[in-house]
Amino acid sequence: MCLGELDTAEVSRWAKPAAQQRLDREHGYGTGSPNPSVVHLNALTASAAICEIISWVSGCRAPAGWLDIDLQGTAGNPGAQIGPRRLPSRDGSCIACSQRG
Repeated sequence: MCLGELDTAEVSRWAKPAAQQRLDREHGYGTGSPNPSVVHLNALTASAAICEIISWVSGCRAPAGWLDIDLQGTAGNPGAQIGPRRLPSRDGSCIACSQRG
């Protein structure tokens, strides 16, 4: 949760009773069918991975252990952005943060 990786709508969809999940699938949600709209995301991911391999092989910099791909950007800097993961500060009272290694 602290990393912003969970989609609460997706989590609630899978927590629904089986009958409601069937109804959702009838309306096109969570069908698991291939969707051509992710092709550009796959290309960005492959390109970013190749850049990290090149940085590792060439020794020009240490490769990033984890990359974030932001397809929306910000108001001041719109558009797709790829960058190293920025971890939030730990919160000792959070069950997710306090368990992070």
